[in-house]
Amino acid sequence: GYYGLVNYIDDQINRLLNPLAVLDATTMANTIVVYISDHGEALGDHYHWCKSRPYEGAARVPFLLRAPARFGIEPGRVIREAVCLEDLMPTLLELADLPVPASVDGRSAVPLLRGESSTWRPYLHGEFACVGDWGHQTLTDGRSKYVWLPRDGRELLFDLERDPRELRNLAGDSTRADLLLQWRDRLIRHLAERPEGFSDGRRLIAGRPFPALRASV
Repeated sequence: GYYGLVNYIDDQINRLLNPLAVLDATTMANTIVVYISDHGEALGDHYHWCKSRPYEGAARVPFLLRAPARFGIEPGRVIREAVCLEDLMPTLLELADLPVPASVDGRSAVPLLRGESSTWRPYLHGEFACVGDWGHQTLTDGRSKYVWLPRDGRELLFDLERDPRELRNLAGDSTRADLLLQWRDRLIRHLAERPEGFSDGRRLIAGRPFPALRASV
């Protein structure tokens, strides 16, 4: 069923991008096409379903962009840096030669798409707020992934290049202790100013109450 859904989407995209499609050549010469999704589905990965877990099956999404030749984006270029949905708007604004508001959290990926040298963020932060067992705080640079579970303090560390299916948790591997400490320190600093109290700037604090948001009456 999942394969059928993906195939159906591909068929519909082909209707637009096929040279014999309804969009004429002039329109396509002035059109940027982006293929993107908000999340994946676990579908039994790691014995889980849905999207709340930070494993790649749910967290990694397609981000494909096609632009006319004048934008200087080489077809087939693969970006290894960690980009995310918050980068979509500033990327499209720059391609459209429009200003990017200073309040935007994301960054334009245009320099990366053009193969230009550019400093980029060292990691992405993701989270899922849950009163149950699997609320998480996650950091990744696309090569490694660190997951901390606020309820009990458990840690997960994956080498996404050697272990893309995330089958081996390296958090307990003594040979990776330095890498684990590096990622933990990053999360400590990242959460230090947050209101949940997960970090005091020196350590991660597990077991903090994490009540669900309530609408005021």
